[in-house]
Amino acid sequence: MDSSLSFGPRALLQKVAERMPSALRDRITSALLVGSFTALVLSSIGQLLTLGLQVLFGRALGTHEYGIYSYAMAWLGVGLILGKLGFDTALVRFVASYNTHLFNHASLQDLPDAPRFVINATNVQSGVLWRFSKPYMWDWRVGKVADPKIELAVAVGASSAFPPVLSPVRRSHLRPGAWTGYSLQH
Repeated sequence: MDSSLSFGPRALLQKVAERMPSALRDRITSALLVGSFTALVLSSIGQLLTLGLQVLFGRALGTHEYGIYSYAMAWLGVGLILGKLGFDTALVRFVASYNTHLFNHASLQDLPDAPRFVINATNVQSGVLWRFSKPYMWDWRVGKVADPKIELAVAVGASSAFPPVLSPVRRSHLRPGAWTGYSLQH
């Protein structure tokens, strides 16, 4: 096959290499070999450390507990893979759909005074319960927002979040002045 008719990244790299001075080409080749070897060594060290930790966990936990640990880690891996398939942004789409089709852009302030509806979520930043309600939304570590103007769909979306699969709802649209008490922003 005539090399003048070849195309693609390999042919392009070959043409660039042919026009490059041999000293530069040798330095680049040497750097690539060293980088590849370094990546191989670091990857091997990581795999050996993982093996060592698995053996250590197996001996420390015993067969039954290590089986439970392995089962949980396997399902966590499945959840992480599913998260990489686009489910990590699915909650954003769900909130928009909830807003349009289910809650008709209602906010927490549109809820009745009695009975008090409280929508629970987990604050991923502080690791404690986050409560959405008409009079306030808060957790005891971050602080409180009185009379929140949050849409009901956002509260329901935050409540249905599961971080490996459905990404958490961000609270970046809140005004810093709305917070009372301690805040992780400061």
